[in-house]
Amino acid sequence: MTNLLIPFECPICGADGFRPVTVKGRDGLPRPTQAYECRGCSTMFRERERFTKHRRSVAGERKTES
Repeated sequence: MTNLLIPFECPICGADGFRPVTVKGRDGLPRPTQAYECRGCSTMFRERERFTKHRRSVAGERKTES
């Protein structure tokens, strides 16, 4: 389930919108997939919470220092 409380910003192009990806079924009707697409650069991703620049840290993930 997508958490819409975390603001989205594409880490590649900076766009703030995304849309669900659909494919056309054999019957010609659109079918939802488990993927999303950035509205700015069309990069596809599955986990919006991990793809956004505003993501929360994930348990067990190492932080790198700059």
